[in-house]
Amino acid sequence: MNFLSDIMIDALRFFSFFGGYGWGIVWLTIAVNLALYPLTLSSIKSMGAMRGIGWVVLYYDKIAERLFNVWINEHDVGHLAGAAPLLVIDVFEHAYMIDYGLKRTDYIEAFFKIIDWEAAIKRF
Repeated sequence: MNFLSDIMIDALRFFSFFGGYGWGIVWLTIAVNLALYPLTLSSIKSMGAMRGIGWVVLYYDKIAERLFNVWINEHDVGHLAGAAPLLVIDVFEHAYMIDYGLKRTDYIEAFFKIIDWEAAIKRF
């Protein structure tokens, strides 16, 4: 356990050079989540492919310092209070039917190819 805490402290010191310890925590959180990106990506894609209409939202909760994937079926309910939306995928039929027909998973794959991750990171 000591080994893991040493790695985290060293990483925090490294990332603190990019704007202080507050930003160091943010950058460390991003780094950890990027390391887990394949799992997060798989989770977002599978959530978007679920039956139903709505949006899949990738939120960052500043208090918990975690990313959350949330299914929202109405624009005005179900959002995480205090969390920042980093990425929103529209999975209502109007978003993909004309170009992809019933192939929602093809739409989601195409969506992920054009994401501007720099814009998402600026939302921290």
